Amino acid sequence: MRRRITVVGLGLVSALAAPALVSCSSQGAADTQRAARPDEASGGIQLELVPVSGVTLNTVHYAVTSSATPPVIVAEGDLPTPGPSGNFTFGLPLPVGTGYRIDLSADSAELNDKITCGGSFGPFAVTANATSSIQLVLTCHDDASGGVIGSVDVKTDACPKLVFDYLVATPANAYVGQNISVLAKAHDLDGKSVAYTWSTTKGGLTFSPSSGATSSVFSSGSAFGFNIPVTVTANNGECSKSLTTTVAFIISECGDGIIEPGETCDKAIPGSKCPANCYYACGNGVVEAPAEDCEPSNTATCNATCNTRVPVCGDGFVTPPEVCDTAQFFPVPPVGQVCSADCLGFSGFPGYCGDGVVNSAGEECDDAVAPFPGNSSSPTCSSTCKKISTPACVACENAGDCFESVNNCQGVAAPFSAAQQTACYDVMACIEKSNCFDGPGTLGKCYCGSLSTTACSAAPFSGAGSPDGACVNEIKAGFPTFTSNSAVLGGLVATNFPSGAGMKRLSCQKGANSSACLDTCGFTAGGPAFP
Repeated sequence: MRRRITVVGLGLVSALAAPALVSCSSQGAADTQRAARPDEASGGIQLELVPVSGVTLNTVHYAVTSSATPPVIVAEGDLPTPGPSGNFTFGLPLPVGTGYRIDLSADSAELNDKITCGGSFGPFAVTANATSSIQLVLTCHDDASGGVIGSVDVKTDACPKLVFDYLVATPANAYVGQNISVLAKAHDLDGKSVAYTWSTTKGGLTFSPSSGATSSVFSSGSAFGFNIPVTVTANNGECSKSLTTTVAFIISECGDGIIEPGETCDKAIPGSKCPANCYYACGNGVVEAPAEDCEPSNTATCNATCNTRVPVCGDGFVTPPEVCDTAQFFPVPPVGQVCSADCLGFSGFPGYCGDGVVNSAGEECDDAVAPFPGNSSSPTCSSTCKKISTPACVACENAGDCFESVNNCQGVAAPFSAAQQTACYDVMACIEKSNCFDGPGTLGKCYCGSLSTTACSAAPFSGAGSPDGACVNEIKAGFPTFTSNSAVLGGLVATNFPSGAGMKRLSCQKGANSSACLDTCGFTAGGPAFP
């Protein structure tokens, strides 16, 4: 029976300060790879391969390509391998960039074997001054039968025979300039010896010694604060595992009544709910008593200071015995009601735009829509419950060439936001009410007013001598990015802007292709007045 063979590659994409080669196996990488130019921004890729015991791979071919179309080979060559040995690594210098892909291939060197292996990874990026891990699996096939021999995805922390017992830091807090002792213990299930190394992501900390089961961590003064990570990595000769705890270095004396660097409170201040270490950080996921009694902050049960939320009507949270909150719309109140002032129930109110009832709050029309509270999106009634057309005019539009413009204020090229819809409706309502477009009027007159089109285009955008049309303010609001009169005049029917979308609808109502709607929609002298 043919044995199963799987070769697994684990790797790191490493950004380097200079275009130097990352450390390789004892035999090194092939010289056929393309080196980055000295003046190029450069990083590197580092890959660790774990061959299966008993299988010999004399070489592994690599090719790194860019994301260009067609792909461009950035680096290519053959890597000498240590035959049936356990592990080897290699590094390649690459220019800083994105969209890279690496492909590996290898053949078994054993006699009469027809086994080929291949794998790829990508896309990945090479970024200056940063390191990220990648993982690549070589899948081997028996070319004699065409069957897949195996595929094993080995994670970087897979080390089943290595077990951590503990990691202890004593004391947990110290002043800058003092040492904190750290002790770790791990064991191998097969009895192999375990080696330890110490590290941290915080600059300014040193370990003495940097390896061994026991060490001391020291801050020279530049590293201070709380929750500083200290990591120990154990290795049994085959794989590694890491374990992390946190320590604190304080640059001031906790309890002296002064909040100093490295402290967020001081327990000596009267009335202060301050932890024993004079530091807490609301929102870090750790409940630091007595200042906090819950985490995380700003949830339904925990407030912004990491204390149990109490009922506060209007804070946006429904906290029992509240049944609703005046600062939010959910739960949805019954139709015609709102959350009461005490947040303990619902009560009636005069009405709102979108409740389906024309009330005394300045509404001219009202078409109820969902979801609550909602405003009208009818082609006859605006989102602020102002009339923008008549049912007869809309019926005429839908029966003619203007049917595509009836819902312009909802957005043509893309849906408009609620604010954009309102701006569009405001323009339509102003033009309808002012009659600036009726009879011989033009859309330009609604903006330019007493100025001719030529004078309007050259006039100041605002202030003395600027356009004085009946709807100049509404039209400007619907062209929020425009800063010149010529831009406004050029966009009068540009439907990707709120003003242009509304004016396009009115232009269609009055246009030659819709002449049947001129009188119905109120654009002829003596035509029906707009209600």
